[in-house]
Parts: sequence; structure tokens; C-alpha cells
Amino acid sequence: MPSSRQHALNIELDVKHINPFQGHSDEFLKLNPQHTVPTLVEHNVTLWDSHAIMVYLATNSKNSTLYPENPIIRAKIHQYLHFDSGILFARMRFAIDTVFHQGAPEIPKDRIENIYKAYDLFEATLVHSGTKYLVLDTNATIADISVFSSVKAMVQMFPVTKEKYPKILEWLDLMKKENFYHEVKEDDCDDASKIFFQKMKNSNFGKK
Repeated sequence: MPSSRQHALNIELDVKHINPFQGHSDEFLKLNPQHTVPTLVEHNVTLWDSHAIMVYLATNSKNSTLYPENPIIRAKIHQYLHFDSGILFARMRFAIDTVFHQGAPEIPKDRIENIYKAYDLFEATLVHSGTKYLVLDTNATIADISVFSSVKAMVQMFPVTKEKYPKILEWLDLMKKENFYHEVKEDDCDDASKIFFQKMKNSNFGKK
């Protein structure tokens, strides 16, 4: 959800939309040999990890509330960015890659179990966080935006219940009230879910 970061930081960008499910051009791969989106190009600088891009943009943004200069707050923000890149997004990608890129008819059971173990970790983290948002009581930071992007996509494909994950659903509802949520298109996330379920419709996914 790169657009959410752009809107939240109030930054003007020349956005070029790329469908990752249709492959990448040679021109794009010269910029980003890792085949990932989003990719940011500014002058002679190219960045292709969303977390690095967020920190770079937030550091140069006038909206300091999303990335306060306090070193302790920034350390906590980085903690969640690493949790997102190393646990949440990583486990989601590891699970759905079997369907999107390997042509598997279903996701291996252990990969689905790892998704729900990630939910368990996030739920426990929210229970003990002591703050309204991930890092602060007063407002969302880039940590919330980054984690929200992953978790929203995850729950569309791997649903959670209020009985088991009340804090996750409460936090998702809180984030949906943020201005950036209503100002961006979510077609990419929805399209990914549609493709996922189309590929899975003849499999045993979700059947127990």
C-alpha cells in the first residue's frame, strides 16, 4: 500500500503503477533487480524496500508525528518495521508464493500454521503494548502504516475471529478511521486477494 504512506506523509510523488502479477520490464529490473514493489527513484537514489522507503520519506517529511525524532520512539518504530518485514510480510509471502509463483494447488499446512503463529505474536504484542497505536497513544506512526498494510492483506486471505484475536481486529478498525485509509485506492490488495482465491477455489484451502 505505498499510496497510504504517500498520503499520510503529504508528499507529492509521480506514481507509476505496476502489476506485479504480470511480470516486470527490463527497464524496471535495471532499477530493481529484486523484482519488488514499491520502488522509489529520486535523482540518483533508488530504494526498493518499502520499510527503507518509508524511513527515507518520513525523515524528509514535515509531518514529524509519523516519525518523531525522539530516539527511543524511533527505535520502537524500527522494532515494528522489522517485525513486519521479518515475520508478518515474510510469512504471508512464503505462504502465498506457493500459489502465485509455484503453481501449487494449495498452501502447505505448516505455512498456514505459521501465519496464525504470527497472528498470535501480534495479538500478544498488542495486549501488552499499553498504547492505543503501536508506538504512541496520540497518533499512528509509520510503524502502524507498515504493519497495517501487511495485516489487512493477511486477514483477507487468512481470516481471524474476534474471539481469538480481538486486539488485532480492534487495531485494524482504529486504522481504518485514519485519513489516509479513505484517501487511497486499495485495488492492488483486493486484486491480489481475488487472484489468490481464484487459484485456490478448486483446492482444499479452508476445508477441514
